[in-house]
Amino acid sequence: MKVFELMMFVVGDGIFEHVGVLFVKTYSYDQHRILMAGLIPLATLLIEASLVYAAMTLFKYLNMKPWMSIWVVGLLASFHDFSIDPVYVHGAYVFNGILSGQWNWVEHYSQRFFGIPFQNFTGWTYMTGLYAVLIYLGYFLAEKFHKQVLKQATPFIAGLFLMVPIVLFSPLINGNNQRIPELIKLLLAVAIGVILT
Repeated sequence: MKVFELMMFVVGDGIFEHVGVLFVKTYSYDQHRILMAGLIPLATLLIEASLVYAAMTLFKYLNMKPWMSIWVVGLLASFHDFSIDPVYVHGAYVFNGILSGQWNWVEHYSQRFFGIPFQNFTGWTYMTGLYAVLIYLGYFLAEKFHKQVLKQATPFIAGLFLMVPIVLFSPLINGNNQRIPELIKLLLAVAIGVILT
């Protein structure tokens, strides 16, 4: 079941990343890489899935209430994101005479986190936390109503419909490309996670 959870997070994350690249257009990934999942490097999706797996495993051992996973799993998954994202942004190389980063952000304001808007980390916190809470909610409902099929389908539902709660939580994420509002929303999400743990 855990492997299916990971696979469906990759699907949900892939949808989320494609929205960022195709519609919101705040960043892009270099397309000269092998093993692409559409416009997103498969390695990126798999690394992010492993972070969620590790965060959810640790959350399980903390014996916390499932609703807390929105902020706690999000906080735990974000620890690594703060270190790996700058590597992707500054991992640039020349290809056909053009300098290209592995992950390229559109400039919006100065004094970002190593060239990354703070909103990225807030979004990552909520995306991973919301995936966890959807998993826990699905398993809870399956147990409550004795529906084995719901238990089996929970990762599929969580991955496929992950964008729905992300859109609902967007007021807590979106800083309108302004440094101070984005930083405040990130600090609020981190503070809630820290207080709950």
